[in-house]
Amino acid sequence: MKTTNFYLNPCNHLIKKTTMTKFNHNDKVTAIIDGTEILDARISIDKDGTPFICQNEKDGADAENKLGYMYSWELKKNFMTFGWEVSNLRLADETKYQKGMVLVNEDGDESMVLETLGCLVFLSGIDAFEESAGALHEKELDKRYTIKDTDPEVSSALKLLKDKGIIVDGKVIEQ
Repeated sequence: MKTTNFYLNPCNHLIKKTTMTKFNHNDKVTAIIDGTEILDARISIDKDGTPFICQNEKDGADAENKLGYMYSWELKKNFMTFGWEVSNLRLADETKYQKGMVLVNEDGDESMVLETLGCLVFLSGIDAFEESAGALHEKELDKRYTIKDTDPEVSSALKLLKDKGIIVDGKVIEQ
């Protein structure tokens, strides 16, 4: 089962995300916990079914088995959080960049995601979707590109935030 919602990426852009709502014990994941990006973590599920994100960055509630990590962070049994402390929880080899997605750089030039391999994203040439231009790490893409709004649900959410003055020129304005 999958659920869809939105998150702000490190560049403060509103991004539609699809995350798994069910993980298995020992799944390798990434997440943002209390503002800290966690790139090395695993899911631990206690005998009573309570899931935890085990990692070495943020101390939280103790899991029965921390899977060799120093800390664990408790989640609800449906893998949701108790608040906004955890975001962007996903399997480690997933990326928010999907094949066929169009990205726009700061000059307004468009490139297309041709393929992904872990955190590496292979892009087309600028305005030449049939040509390969090479690969960039996901973090580098976050700095250089935004995702083009092609989904009506994302466009509606962005329009609402723009109308309320929360987003100006694609950036979130501090309230």
